[in-house]
Amino acid sequence: MTPVASRLIFVAWSDQEGNDPTQVLDGFWGQLFPMYEALINYDQFAQHVPMLAESWSTNSDFTAWTFNLRKGVKFHFGEGEFDAKDVLHVISRLSREEATSAGFWGDVDPEVTNDYEITFHLPNPISGNFTFSNESIFFMYSKDDFDKNGQAGFESRPVATGPYQFKERVSFQHITYDRVPYDHYRVDADFPELRLLNVKEPGTRLAMLLTEEAHIGQVPLRQHELVKSKGLEVVQSSIPATPVYAMFGGNYLASKPAYDPTIPWAAPGEIGLKVRKGLNHAVDRDAIRDSILGGRGENMVVTFWHSSLPGFDQKWVDDFEVNYGYDPALARQLFAEAGYPNGFDLSIAMTPRAELAEALDIAEAIGGYWAAAGVNVTYFPLDIPGFVSAFRNNELRWIWTDATRRFGDPQMLSVVFYGKGPLHFYETPAIDAIYEELELKPTTDRAKRSALLRDAGQMLYDEYSTLPMYWLYLHSVINPKVVAEFITSAYIFPRDLATVKAVMK
Repeated sequence: MTPVASRLIFVAWSDQEGNDPTQVLDGFWGQLFPMYEALINYDQFAQHVPMLAESWSTNSDFTAWTFNLRKGVKFHFGEGEFDAKDVLHVISRLSREEATSAGFWGDVDPEVTNDYEITFHLPNPISGNFTFSNESIFFMYSKDDFDKNGQAGFESRPVATGPYQFKERVSFQHITYDRVPYDHYRVDADFPELRLLNVKEPGTRLAMLLTEEAHIGQVPLRQHELVKSKGLEVVQSSIPATPVYAMFGGNYLASKPAYDPTIPWAAPGEIGLKVRKGLNHAVDRDAIRDSILGGRGENMVVTFWHSSLPGFDQKWVDDFEVNYGYDPALARQLFAEAGYPNGFDLSIAMTPRAELAEALDIAEAIGGYWAAAGVNVTYFPLDIPGFVSAFRNNELRWIWTDATRRFGDPQMLSVVFYGKGPLHFYETPAIDAIYEELELKPTTDRAKRSALLRDAGQMLYDEYSTLPMYWLYLHSVINPKVVAEFITSAYIFPRDLATVKAVMK
């Protein structure tokens, strides 16, 4: 049997492209998943399973991770087989100053026991699989090929180990992959060719799906009924993969040079607390969900804390209406008590997110509620590279609405709330202390870890550190004439395209 279509076509939008995973921002790794693999796979159901490593173990304090590599894994284009030298090569490239993860990998000391066993000696403990999986940037590729062809060759024809191999990229139009011409050790893709189309306009993506120019894609929620009426299907991710929230920029540790206590929501003590609390009470979450998301999504009570993850407290849900519910009169009262009876100036960054077509609509709706509560709201456009640069350089002075990816223990703290982490949302010495207890003195005691995360979540809840909005399943439109099944965790989308089941003839 053969698939009814020889090429699977996926349509989405990305404002960054590239073949070098050390240079592509993590929100855009989806274009790389068909060809690159990691040591550990974050699979279709959000479980960590073996990939290029058959097994792994740690020492008692999590400062040494040993990986037993899979033997006989072929590189694309007949470029030999994967082994420990390729892992060392990837680490060396990740350690470069211009690489996005240089700060971490530059301090890792790898020890090769033999061609198929390698140990990473870490400067600080790491208790979870995230860093070594395809949740992160740790993608493997060929050292021998890079040595022969250099960076230019790597960009034009990357050599990796995935079920699809690179064919061509036409800048900001498409990237095309061929199924590898041999039995892949992990999965044999149903479709001989895979093409990812880069199309910014949602209306154009819709038209392409309706005319069968594309077989899988994303369109705004309001168009779901239309596509279903035309014979297409809408499938959801296997987990609630997309948290939607707003962040109050500038909430840095007071010891940092970037901290500005004159920003109303970042002001110290009760002033900033009352402003943040007022901003939360000013927003009608239910109305936004019903009008923009068609009722889709469950309330998120603490940003990144989901009921299925460790450290969640049902009491936050039970008390949410009292502590966070829509009350514009209370919001105005809190602003006045904080010293802003006539409101204050507030800027919202309008940054599109591939994960959520309605992201800018939600941002505008939130700003509208704040304006109705007396805040002087302005909006300004900001692209993803500028957005990330501001994160990393401690330059946030505005508020933004975001739709990102689900984080687990301990990433829910380290990535965005830890004062020494890569990004900077809301920082306090107390949160830093909890994270360091989790990671610098790690324990496998799940109850203890959950209690620490619950303490952190309680602090963030009590401090109104963010504007939590919703947990969303990611929805994809599929053409059932071509696609029989598409299961994905949707963690950094698109992913899991090599496991799409084809309609056969």
